[in-house]
Amino acid sequence: MCFYLARYVVSDNRVIFMLKDGGMAWEIKDFLVKQDRCEEVTIEGKSYPGKVNYQKFLLSKTLEIHKYLKFVLYQQLFRFFDML
Repeated sequence: MCFYLARYVVSDNRVIFMLKDGGMAWEIKDFLVKQDRCEEVTIEGKSYPGKVNYQKFLLSKTLEIHKYLKFVLYQQLFRFFDML
């Protein structure tokens, strides 16, 4: 399969791809978001999180859960000591 693809490096962590056949954009997006160093892919103004962004999201959710559990544990400890 042969198709036209132009690549423009905008900065150290940003590249713009121009395709002659726009239908290929979705297949390329699917490939890019699975790459270890991909943070985000944007097509026609809509952003799709890459593997790096998803990992950051999971980490932030894990930290939120940890903070919540810590808060609940402290509440239970205070209640326990109040009963003594």
